[in-house]
Amino acid sequence: MNTCHNKKLPLNNDLNFDCEVSLSSTQQVIWFDQMTHPDALDYNLSVIVCIEGKLDEALFTQALEAVVARNDALRLRLVNTHGIPCQTVVETFPLPLAFYDFSQDANAEASAKQQIHANFTRPFHLYDNLWHSGLFRISENRQYWQFCCHHLILDGTGLKLIIIALFESYQRLINGETLPDMAPSYLDFIAEDRAYLDSKLYTRDLEFWQARYETLPPALISPRNSVSSTTHQLPDSVLWHLGKTLSQKIENTATAHGLSALHFVYAILACYFARTHFSDTADTADTAEIVIGIPVHNRKNAKQKCTIGMFSSVIPIRVSIHAGDSFLDIMQKAAAELRHCYKHQRFPITEINRHTQVKQKTGRSQLFDITLSFESFDANFNIKDITTTVKKVYRGAIFPLTITLHQYSIKSPQGETENQPFGLEFNYDTDYLNHDEVVALQSRLARLTDAVVACLDIPVEQAPLLSEAERQKLLVDFNATQADFPQDALIHTLFEQQAAQAPDAVAVVFEDQRLSYGDLNRRANRLAHYLIDLGVKPDDRVAICSERSLDMVIGLLAILKAGGAYLPLDPVYPAERLDYMLADAAPTVLLTQAAQA
Repeated sequence: MNTCHNKKLPLNNDLNFDCEVSLSSTQQVIWFDQMTHPDALDYNLSVIVCIEGKLDEALFTQALEAVVARNDALRLRLVNTHGIPCQTVVETFPLPLAFYDFSQDANAEASAKQQIHANFTRPFHLYDNLWHSGLFRISENRQYWQFCCHHLILDGTGLKLIIIALFESYQRLINGETLPDMAPSYLDFIAEDRAYLDSKLYTRDLEFWQARYETLPPALISPRNSVSSTTHQLPDSVLWHLGKTLSQKIENTATAHGLSALHFVYAILACYFARTHFSDTADTADTAEIVIGIPVHNRKNAKQKCTIGMFSSVIPIRVSIHAGDSFLDIMQKAAAELRHCYKHQRFPITEINRHTQVKQKTGRSQLFDITLSFESFDANFNIKDITTTVKKVYRGAIFPLTITLHQYSIKSPQGETENQPFGLEFNYDTDYLNHDEVVALQSRLARLTDAVVACLDIPVEQAPLLSEAERQKLLVDFNATQADFPQDALIHTLFEQQAAQAPDAVAVVFEDQRLSYGDLNRRANRLAHYLIDLGVKPDDRVAICSERSLDMVIGLLAILKAGGAYLPLDPVYPAERLDYMLADAAPTVLLTQAAQA
């Protein structure tokens, strides 16, 4: 059972609600991509908070109403101008809060989970409400609150701010205190962003990024098919819980060199893809150019850091890696590049792509196909009669592989904060990767992580990637080809038995040509009878001079069927050598192709 609130919220009448404003540069990126792929769920965001204890639902609703009234980003509506997109802040807003009661269900958790997923996968219509919310009653003392929105109006920091604002407002209402006045306006950022696009700073940032990407990097992940699917379903994900011991080792390793866990994980990814690059090229003198997108908050002052809205952007971080570089070298290179690029984070990624001509030169839409972000959350709030815990943040994946480094912190009733172990979440586009490939990637990254925390000086070219299970499969299982054959059976006899059992199975492939067991057996039989008619008897030598082809396989099998022994002659040998071999072996017959005659 569920119900929905449609109460009109009381708002600050000092605002000009009739004013239409442009989208910020970060919003424009999202708007254009969403309009290009209207059915895509890539920009859906959601957070789940578990509430344990006696929740006053009426005060909770009032607290949410107050948060919406104070923050104009939650009342933004796009205006359909059939041209340049605009938006406005609406004066009255129906509170999209639905109530779901699963407390009488036999499996309330499963029912709630199913509805939560349905809410998250609900597409947003850009010219309608851009967020909705739900309160799920599991039992008398347990509920979930879900907030879903489109990335156009909120980023990850905005989600955190909403959770804090909501439960702080709830606490004030419980205590009978006055609620805060209007929060900082997102419209201020839009005005500042417009001024930036016409400033000298914009020109300086443009020159920086053009110099960084005079040459364009190769893709790290290629699509599985030449044409991407158009279904745009939510990506699949793989979650890697690093555990307390490994998390502590990573933090200690990074901190010892004045670096962070983000630098460490960037270096792990860069080391992995550089290692695979060197394996593919077999040229250790080569340089691997690794570019990974790093999402940035793009909030430059204290006011913006507490403003709910869409600020975040993403910047391409490029590191050149040589085979002899150590893992510590890569971490330090990544840290230095991040420091340089953070100063120019305001520059929109779409402008970087446009001015570097990524699409024209590579056919790709972005400089990078992998993003890595660090996300920390205060996971719980202790409020009178209830305890709240952030359970999960959901997001679509805009890129082929979106990797998020999670760290949640828990506060004790005494106010002490304890960081939980790291988690790495891999959201992937199935046009590029499948589940097994992402699981294999996670396994290799785990193997690499264990190696580098033990020795930071390990060179890239020696970095171990394969887990013991993968090594067993590649080096042992795949090579376990020994089989027991009858000692008195002949090769062509065994082949004939296989042809009888599976005549339609493919026996041999050469380029785009194939022969089944049945066809190969019939063609070899015809040639064998021809050889016998020419006088070939058991143990006679028959020379065969043929390029690699289906004809060569047919010829070898026919010679064995006729009872002969084959003498292979490579047509690329010098004529003098071929003449000598023929004279020395004195074969009864020479088989050759017309081109070699």
